Amino acid sequence: GFAALFKVFIIALFVFKADWGPLFGVLAILTMTVGNVVALRQENVKRMLAYSSIGQAGYMLISFPVFSASISSGNFTQLSYLSISYGIFQILTHSIATVGAFAVVAAMSTSVLGLEYEDFKGLFKKSRTLAISMTLFLFSLLGIPLLAGFDSKLLIFSAAVGGSLVSGYGWLIWLAIFGIINSAVSLIYYVRLVRNMFMDTEPHFNSTVPRSAMAGIVIAAAATILIGVYPGPFISICNQAAHALLAGA
Repeated sequence: GFAALFKVFIIALFVFKADWGPLFGVLAILTMTVGNVVALRQENVKRMLAYSSIGQAGYMLISFPVFSASISSGNFTQLSYLSISYGIFQILTHSIATVGAFAVVAAMSTSVLGLEYEDFKGLFKKSRTLAISMTLFLFSLLGIPLLAGFDSKLLIFSAAVGGSLVSGYGWLIWLAIFGIINSAVSLIYYVRLVRNMFMDTEPHFNSTVPRSAMAGIVIAAAATILIGVYPGPFISICNQAAHALLAGA
């Protein structure tokens, strides 16, 4: 969906010279804020992850108003390529962490119905792999250093700050500010789940996870760490994708 949005938005904006920046700026703030505030009120972990993903989509949308600012002079600039590249990188890191988190939920759903926060209590005692992997996914979505989500959030927020230096686009700084505030809000419901997993209590989950499912979870967790520690090659790929995308505009 975002790939299509990038393509349509870039071509329409550049060819017709339409300034869609403010519209996408408001949309980004509303999306990240509504997603995180509603996620904060959830007791069901699947619903929490779903609304959290809406909040993450708000961070991705920051690319569009920054791109709008970058071509205000009528030509592509370095910021044009970086805004798209960082948006793609945000999509990549979010996808890995979210797929991993939902994989953990799916694995637990075989024996626990509903999957409320309470159902995650004591998970570390039953399965250290599941508990540690889920913690890595949640902390990546939160933006903790040395995990993939930290690099992507740092870059996308930096792009907003860079875009705010363009004449007439000083308001872009608010996208970075709202992004940081919403990340702080997400800290509450992510840490709540992590706390439950490491409680010293008898776990609700008592089944054995199939090896294939566990392998997928471990691979996603490893990718989260790898990209966080060594993001360079992945950012380079996103840069190449951005250049290829803009070549057709």
